[in-house]
Amino acid sequence: MLLMKYVYCVLFAVLLSGCTALQWANNNPETADIAIRVATTQYISATNDPEKVQARALRVHEKVSGWVAVIDENPTISLDNLEQQVREDIDWVALDPADQVLADVLIQNVRLQLEKRIENGQLAADYSIKLKTLLSVIVQTTKLYGI
Repeated sequence: MLLMKYVYCVLFAVLLSGCTALQWANNNPETADIAIRVATTQYISATNDPEKVQARALRVHEKVSGWVAVIDENPTISLDNLEQQVREDIDWVALDPADQVLADVLIQNVRLQLEKRIENGQLAADYSIKLKTLLSVIVQTTKLYGI
């Protein structure tokens, strides 16, 4: 259970960390695509119950599609809006205190990395596009589960 929560938090950190992960993904698109797909399927399939797998796939699809929509609506999204969206999408009550701290620290670290890519209070448009591309890979991966 703790491992699933950790994978969930790390997945968000990798997806949202502007400096390192997005640059790495830009320089290694095929490898990034595979890594994102594997991480997504590992998270979704972390249970043996087919109903829970399906529910997870649907939840991931809905959450990540929502983030893509936010970026589509405003390609130069503010970090405040992006952080708020991520925090709202985490079921904090379901996390034990240690996992809550871990998730909070990861979000704060991601924000610090993204702040280095700010232009006029907004996430630079090219990083928004890269972020949307990474998120779209997750959405596509959920379709493997019939979503």
